[in-house]
Amino acid sequence: MTRRLSIKLGFVILIIAYFMSFLTGYLLQTPQNYTLTEYLTSPLFILVQGTFSISLLLLTLIIARRQGWHPADFGFGASSRIVAAGTALGLAMFLIERVSYHFLHDYIGESQLQRALMEAAKSEQGLAVMLLVGAILAPLSEEVYFRGYMLPALAGRFGERAGIVLSSAYFAAAHLDARAFFSIFILGVILAAAYARMRSLTLVIVAHTVINSTTFLLSYMGVEI
Repeated sequence: MTRRLSIKLGFVILIIAYFMSFLTGYLLQTPQNYTLTEYLTSPLFILVQGTFSISLLLLTLIIARRQGWHPADFGFGASSRIVAAGTALGLAMFLIERVSYHFLHDYIGESQLQRALMEAAKSEQGLAVMLLVGAILAPLSEEVYFRGYMLPALAGRFGERAGIVLSSAYFAAAHLDARAFFSIFILGVILAAAYARMRSLTLVIVAHTVINSTTFLLSYMGVEI
């Protein structure tokens, strides 16, 4: 039987990952003045976000392992059924996210970061960066941390339903984008509920990858989303 995961150590993981990314950005800063879209397509962005994602992933696995958790406890493992289910879930989540985002846009305004991310994906270089950072590194590291670690940690303390809500709110808040909070929270609830039901980290990683890559690919093709 696995030991209960520490919520406090979970918070420490995210703090250190943010610190590492900020330190990378500080050490590699250049005199060039980027616009937000230019920054999102730059090598600096890859290094900063890559540092964050890799730090988040490795710290989560290391700290979980020190508490008695093994890779099998996260629900790693792939099958054609899991991949197909994750793909279907990701496409459904894409539609849900777009509807919720545009509905809220009329009340709270547009997220400049979300718009910049989609604008960045409209060039070939930007698309390559977005797919690397947003459709590979982010889904892997975020699902291992938020669903693989924080959801069980919070559910072990407050119960499964509360764990789903709390981990999803934490997931949304960690994106540091107030205007996208609710739409990200909805996605977090769906991913957390899917993980709680299926106990498959692979499924939610695939779903997260599908929703992000679909967004970037449609932006690149000029589809207004």
